[in-house]
Amino acid sequence: MCERQQGTYPPDMRAGDRSGISLAESTVLKILNAIVSNNRIFIDREMNLSFAAPGMQSSTARKRFRMANECRLRLLQVSQRYSAYPSSGAELRIHHLATHLARHMWVTHLGFSPGGAARAAMIPHERLEFIPVARSNGYGILDLVRGALGRVPFPVLNYTRENMKAALGEQLRKPAFDIVQLESVHLAGYLPALRAAKNRPRAIVCDWHNIESELMARYGDGTAAVWRKLYARRSAGQLASFEKWFVNQCDLHVVVSERDREALLRYGTRAPVV
Repeated sequence: MCERQQGTYPPDMRAGDRSGISLAESTVLKILNAIVSNNRIFIDREMNLSFAAPGMQSSTARKRFRMANECRLRLLQVSQRYSAYPSSGAELRIHHLATHLARHMWVTHLGFSPGGAARAAMIPHERLEFIPVARSNGYGILDLVRGALGRVPFPVLNYTRENMKAALGEQLRKPAFDIVQLESVHLAGYLPALRAAKNRPRAIVCDWHNIESELMARYGDGTAAVWRKLYARRSAGQLASFEKWFVNQCDLHVVVSERDREALLRYGTRAPVV
């Protein structure tokens, strides 16, 4: 039987004690620390997390909850890259985060697979599932025009696809996911579907691999083609404005550097940044 403690880690797994652990494990500990700081979370000695159900404030109710262990956390990771077989730095980060998070909760990974082809994943953990979502390699001309004339930047439109909406809808019809982790601001186009879902997630997390507006601005400065330069500069400005709005649509942000953390804080986020 697992004994649970509310809102605390076993002493040897606190965020301050990270000797000998990998970067992925360190990042996961930051995520878990932020999640567990909510007093509705219980964590057992095996680092399994679960939400306390409404009305479970009394010690008797908590004891019954601990014995039942029926509400273990479930996380849906939505990614612009299918990362079962990582072949780039971004995919490697996504893969490692999914694998390490699966040590503490149930994880389902939804990722775009360019060209629609993907090998069946060898599951590295019994609590982890990788699901590929077909996506064409080309850009949509209509999205380029909408990105140039509208308020939503092209990179967000480019990753808002019907195939992913359908796959996300299928997952959200299953027993509720407690957390949805978006692997980029580029996936913000799925926020309406997440909010409208009958089984709405308790928390939305964004994993920032980069400050995308800065990357777009650097691309614009470096490209030789005049039309690409102009489009990139406009997209960079749109992305910066979009990012300022997006930071307060999430419950937690995960960054790769202190510099990126400071950038989100300058945007005025009210959500924790770890």
